[in-house]
Amino acid sequence: MGRFFKQDGSAIIEMAIILPIIVLLMVGALEIGLLIDRKATCQGAAAEGARKAAVNGSWSRTTVEGGSSANKRVKYIMESNGMIPYKAEVHIGKSVSVDVRYTQKVITPLFRQLVGSGKVTVDGEAIGKNEFD
Repeated sequence: MGRFFKQDGSAIIEMAIILPIIVLLMVGALEIGLLIDRKATCQGAAAEGARKAAVNGSWSRTTVEGGSSANKRVKYIMESNGMIPYKAEVHIGKSVSVDVRYTQKVITPLFRQLVGSGKVTVDGEAIGKNEFD
């Protein structure tokens, strides 16, 4: 029984075609995972900042060494995760609102083309009740 076509080396050519696609998918999955982690960190930092501001009440309005206690808590969480620079806004009134934003550079060239600017902004927001005002 003879073969109609010779298949010597076809596995190498198939691998050469499929391997870049697999690598691109794996790197893309890692990048999406990183963005999800950054989003969770922003959300956690906002929640911690809001909790700190709500628990401390009017003391949170006092700025000592670069910001309120809520700002310091957000700064600690963001910097300990290597997320510098970031933008945080703390608003204290009848309720406490904390917004945290971080811009992540896109690593994968394909995703960079999809998002246009090569950067994705992730954010976290938390609102809490001010127990003291």
